[in-house]
Amino acid sequence: MKIRDLFVAFAYTLVPLGLAAWIAFSLGFVFVNGSYALSVLSDPFGWGWNLFGTADAAWTPFAPQLLSFLQVGVLSVGLMFAVNTAYRSARQFYADHRGAFTAMLPVAGLLTLITGVFMVLYLG
Repeated sequence: MKIRDLFVAFAYTLVPLGLAAWIAFSLGFVFVNGSYALSVLSDPFGWGWNLFGTADAAWTPFAPQLLSFLQVGVLSVGLMFAVNTAYRSARQFYADHRGAFTAMLPVAGLLTLITGVFMVLYLG
């Protein structure tokens, strides 16, 4: 077993966590600025058009009180998928459960730390 192969196998754990972080980040834009998109679609160039009758729609954030809960949920699900990926990657190198579990513990700790940093950044 080469350390390079182990490193590459554990690098795949960052994919579900990165995807979850991107989704949680994007939720902030969608929930806060989603209603603004209606007026922009109706008048895309700012020339006074009213294609869909929504050019004068008021900007109101959509359920901002739910945003934090959704971001924590998305990040938690991403962490679960990332830890599961770490365990499956460790099983490629270790035949027994105990060896694979022990090998993935540092990676799971790093993934948890990264998720915590994202939660602090997103939730304030």
